[in-house]
Amino acid sequence: MIHGCAVNPHARTLSEFESVIKDSYNEKSTFMNSVMLVKYGKNSSKVIHNFSSIEFQYNSYQKRKLQDKDELAMEIENIFGIPVEITKESLSYLSEYFDVWN
Repeated sequence: MIHGCAVNPHARTLSEFESVIKDSYNEKSTFMNSVMLVKYGKNSSKVIHNFSSIEFQYNSYQKRKLQDKDELAMEIENIFGIPVEITKESLSYLSEYFDVWN
C-alpha cells in the first residue's frame, strides 16, 4: 500500500493562469490598491504596508502609523531611496488601500 499524493502532477501552461493574472490588474484588485514594500537586512527588516511603517529588529518590532500620503512618500524615500515625486505620482493612482494580509 502506498500512501501519499502527487505534487504538481502535470505541467501547466501560462494560458491556464491568464484570467487570474488579468484579474490581479483590475482597478479593484488588492494588488493594484495597496502599498507593500519590504527591505531585509541581516538581523532586521523594514516594511511599509499602506500607512504603516514597521521595523523589525531581532525579536522585537516597532510599528508607526503614517498620517497621510506625504508622510508615506517621505518614509518610502528614507527607507527605500525612491524619490518622493515618483512615489507621490504612483500613489495618485490608488483610490483605496486594501490590506494584503486579510
